[in-house]
Amino acid sequence: MLDSKKLYERFPVRKTEGPKIGLELEYEGGLLCEGHPRGWEVIGDGSLRNGGLEFVSRGPKELSFVPTHLSNLIRFFKSQKLSPQKSIRTSTHVHINVADKTLEEIDQAIFLWALVEPFVLEFMPEERVGNPFAVLYSVDFSWVDRYLESHRKDFSSCLGERKYRSLSIERTFDLGTLEARILPAFLPEEFETLVGWIDFFVSLLRRGFEDYKTYENLLDSFFDKDTYKQFFEELFGEVKEIWPFTGEELSPRNVNGSFLYLLAVAKDEGINNEKDS
Repeated sequence: MLDSKKLYERFPVRKTEGPKIGLELEYEGGLLCEGHPRGWEVIGDGSLRNGGLEFVSRGPKELSFVPTHLSNLIRFFKSQKLSPQKSIRTSTHVHINVADKTLEEIDQAIFLWALVEPFVLEFMPEERVGNPFAVLYSVDFSWVDRYLESHRKDFSSCLGERKYRSLSIERTFDLGTLEARILPAFLPEEFETLVGWIDFFVSLLRRGFEDYKTYENLLDSFFDKDTYKQFFEELFGEVKEIWPFTGEELSPRNVNGSFLYLLAVAKDEGINNEKDS
């Protein structure tokens, strides 16, 4: 697992307007406490052990308020003399408001996430890679076949499992949010890194909403690049300081093996079919 602290340096939470955010932070460690932190709910979670609790944002928060929101939680831990612990069972969920987006825009943002997920995995601890509550698009890619069979339309209906995905569309139907479930738990001393991840997701989804009108536009942009890194630099600018891959440059057609290879074949077949018709 690579050190993701540099993500905070590359993606500091902006002071400009952004989508509202909600957080769910899971911890273990015998967290017997009274009351709740300012702006947070405290909820028992049956999937956790050793007195585990989940700390959930009480209502959506402005993006620029997230550091203060987390500071309120730190003060609560100190005042209650709590020592939260993380384990293979604990995780962090980030809810990003998309209530003002169309289903097509949301689908394109998730599709973009699927393309960059292999990059994100380089920063994740091993237990997040096979976690059944955050199924990866780039590992379980059965959705690709369904996507092709649908003639590359209505992406979200091709996912099969929707709730327990690394980026889940399930909560758009009741909360109006996309839920990033890939992240591990972050201890209070790691909150700066968590803030960097939040802005990474916000930055990525914004590009998905705004920069690509169709799936074909997105695939064209992706596969027109000579290297995987070039695609990231189109999205985020210079990424040298956070680029995890070494050795020979990865082509968009071979990174992470079969997943992106299938998409490459799908794109080529789509072009050939259009020529034959």
